[in-house]
Amino acid sequence: MSESAADRVIEAIKTMIKLGDLVPGQRLVEVEIAQMLSVSRQSIRQAFAALEAEGVISIERHRGARVRRYSASEVVALHQIREVLEGLAAFLVAERAVSDPSIVKRLAQIHKSAGKAAAAGDLPSYSDWNARLHEEIIVQCGNSEISKHISQANLAYFRLQRPLFVPDDLIRSHRQHEAIVDAIAEGRAALAERLMRSHIRSSRDVMLRAMRSAPDFSRKVAVNS
Repeated sequence: MSESAADRVIEAIKTMIKLGDLVPGQRLVEVEIAQMLSVSRQSIRQAFAALEAEGVISIERHRGARVRRYSASEVVALHQIREVLEGLAAFLVAERAVSDPSIVKRLAQIHKSAGKAAAAGDLPSYSDWNARLHEEIIVQCGNSEISKHISQANLAYFRLQRPLFVPDDLIRSHRQHEAIVDAIAEGRAALAERLMRSHIRSSRDVMLRAMRSAPDFSRKVAVNS
């Protein structure tokens, strides 16, 4: 089935959010997006309705559409989802890796590239490799339902994290990834799950720390992952 104009708009907006080109609270102007993507305003409205249903944007009467903001409690809830599902994905990948060495090889390659970015303090690059590692574990776990259910939580997470991490956070995150990849390589499924869940909680704490230091923490706070 060919991709509709509304589908193209949806993917374009999600990509811009992931890359940080669209930030929480930013207004989405129908005319501008229609011109940029060469689609009709009707297609834009269809896309906005779908994105609102997914929780990616919010639409207010007489104020239009904006990239959704997240409160601290919502960030905690998103991480609870990630902890359970990504922990399970790590467990399943470790089991599969025993009979498929190519899984470990791919994870090791991604982890190595992330390490170079972390050592250089290159946050945008590390954020991208970080996302790829998590996505690869989900893809390789063999359970397509995990990917379906975690996609929204991860879209929010990877746009929230980018401006919050500092160099020490990158190194800490990379070391946690290394332990997870090692456990997967050794086929230690229970350990891989435990380490992944701990890693997700650590990421949650980094975000909450950054949110508490923001001047408007008492209101709905825009956090980028």
